[in-house]
Amino acid sequence: MKPYRSLLFVPANDEARAREGAAAGADALILDLEDLVVPAAKPKARPFAAQLISRLRAENPGLGLFVRINPLESRQTWLDLEHVVVPELDGLFLSKIYTLDDIKRLDALTTEWEARNGVREGQIEYLVPGETAECIEHAFEISKGPRVATMIGASTSGDIAHALGYQWTREGVESLYYQSRILLANRAAGKKHPIGGCWEAADDIEGLIADARFHRQLGFRGALITHPSHARHVNEVYTPSAAEVARYRELIRRYEEAERDGRGDFVFEGKFTDVAHVKTAREWLALADAIATLERPPAVDA
Repeated sequence: MKPYRSLLFVPANDEARAREGAAAGADALILDLEDLVVPAAKPKARPFAAQLISRLRAENPGLGLFVRINPLESRQTWLDLEHVVVPELDGLFLSKIYTLDDIKRLDALTTEWEARNGVREGQIEYLVPGETAECIEHAFEISKGPRVATMIGASTSGDIAHALGYQWTREGVESLYYQSRILLANRAAGKKHPIGGCWEAADDIEGLIADARFHRQLGFRGALITHPSHARHVNEVYTPSAAEVARYRELIRRYEEAERDGRGDFVFEGKFTDVAHVKTAREWLALADAIATLERPPAVDA
């Protein structure tokens, strides 16, 4: 999975909002066919979304494009996949996952529509939100399932709050356990880019930034967002700064210098440092390089 920092939800049948999100600098769009499209509008939204994916890809080659499909229990999943599994799509944002069996069932359906619609087999990857209690319980199995690029530990007042019965707070204490569990499941499965979020208060930019910083500190590497104005702030938080890059480069230089002298440890910035710290430094530098490939030129006003 690419190192997406900001993944913006937009209705799958609203081209204007999708374009606004792309112009705002979101690394990826999640075209929502579930909650953001009313039931009566879904039949027309599906082919519209497929066409929109093609247009957005042609105009934004580096933009991540995902579709949030309706859950298996809705009996609409097949209809969603029929239309949106197209060559320009990066992946699917799943809904209401309970166990690994759900992932396996979806994998079979996705494989069928890849074959029917001329998509390379295995191209479509899954973003799996922990939005049911069962999903959180089985997170370690699910994270190793077919096509799962990452699980998402999103703190919201939506489905997961309903499932667990908590009340969302600005501080997020009520969701810390399950987010940490999903983070650990990701890491145990070798997923290096777990996604957190999602900050719902559109006008509370101070809260958004604080929340993103906290999730980065926990170990998350990107966030779901619900408003285009949040993209640049989240991107900034999850991008290693020039000072951090310089620090990591210096740490590696010092380690290599110590290694040449036959030493495996040294003092850096007053702290004991060894190869474990170097591994972290190299991982952050690799992330910075990968993020640079996502950067797109700002939109030009017409």
